[in-house]
Amino acid sequence: MSKKTVSGIILTLLFIGMLTLASNTQQVEAPSDSSSTVGGYISQDTTWTLDGSPYIVVEDVVVESGVTLTIEAGVVVKFTSGTNLVIDGALVAKGNTTHPITFTSNSTDPAPGDWGSIRFRDSSNDALCKIAYGNIQYGTTGIIIGTASPYLSYLNISCNSGNGIYIDGGGGYGDPCITPTITRCNISHNGQNGIEVHGHHASPIITNNTIKHNIGNGIYCDVWAFSRPEILCNTISNNGQDAIFTFTDCHLIPVLISHNELFENEGCGIHSKYGSPQVIRNIIRKNKIGILVESLGPAEVPTVMYNHLYDNDNYDFYASHFDVDATYNLWGTTNETAIKKHIYDYYDDYNLGKVLYKPYLVPPIANFTFSPEMPYACGTVTFDASASFNPYGSIINYTWDFGDGNITTVTSPIITHTYTKSGNFNVTLTVTDDSD
Repeated sequence: MSKKTVSGIILTLLFIGMLTLASNTQQVEAPSDSSSTVGGYISQDTTWTLDGSPYIVVEDVVVESGVTLTIEAGVVVKFTSGTNLVIDGALVAKGNTTHPITFTSNSTDPAPGDWGSIRFRDSSNDALCKIAYGNIQYGTTGIIIGTASPYLSYLNISCNSGNGIYIDGGGGYGDPCITPTITRCNISHNGQNGIEVHGHHASPIITNNTIKHNIGNGIYCDVWAFSRPEILCNTISNNGQDAIFTFTDCHLIPVLISHNELFENEGCGIHSKYGSPQVIRNIIRKNKIGILVESLGPAEVPTVMYNHLYDNDNYDFYASHFDVDATYNLWGTTNETAIKKHIYDYYDDYNLGKVLYKPYLVPPIANFTFSPEMPYACGTVTFDASASFNPYGSIINYTWDFGDGNITTVTSPIITHTYTKSGNFNVTLTVTDDSD
């Protein structure tokens, strides 16, 4: 960081590598004092309306194959002890930002495990099944997905006694491949894992979620054969075990873990047990261990590139019995003594392999000038960041904080700004490179 003052403008240079995702937690109340009691099989297309809300589930509701249950925005569904919503046909439950749909306990004093789950089974209609903008709370497992591919978005899945979401990709080689999408959900405070994935054919797309404060792992994957989960752009923090745990024999189509921010988990940021996941462009910080690798052979080590590993409590990287290529990562420092201190490998225990960390990345360098040298209020000031550079790639954007409440992100290094009053202004430039 460098700072200087010229003609009343203070210039500050920073590199920042943080990613923040907002959660979508909603609090709702039933729209009226009326209620509807439901249970049993639904054998024709049915709509649960806002006027009929809340709906009290007194026995399992089963939507038969070929039948659609539609739930209107703002509806509240309350489950009595042990009851479930089972989807053999289609569920269309689309709330919105102001009127989410709520699935919760019917108890006056709700607690985790009060009811069962929302279950998508094998015959459910993948093209129609969708839950958007809703709350799923106080169940056993919030959502159970069999060999099905529903689309789940903008959900608050919390306070369930088991997993937030459980995905079963089947155990037989003839089972179909499933690709459920879980996006922009807040999955928190569940009694086991935030998301748990199993099976031969489980290839969920898990993207842009906030997964935090679960008792177990943020995401737990025990998959094999044709499974390829994609874990992208999530914020996973403060879980009781690992942020992401993978146990897999998927070599031809490995698990993809990319562009996530993993921090302050009680276990590892990423724990790779067997298999060879692709670990690319993640921020992994302040966990007990950044990356832990367990492998049975040299083909069962992850691809680890373009990640930012730093400030993990014990080690940033804990090696397996085989060498791991961990080149082209950021380690929070360019001091090789400090880097090696946070790597546990052959040089700490000769039974282990080596973590090959060189060449390593360095942060992009932010630098700028401004003109004119004597700017005046209400005059145009030109800022030029062309001198900024990235030793291993390209700078993709420039974020300017002009110190007067205006913050702008642009892709060009040159920008103009007008100050409407005189004074001292702290101008901050943040550059982002293509390895973030």
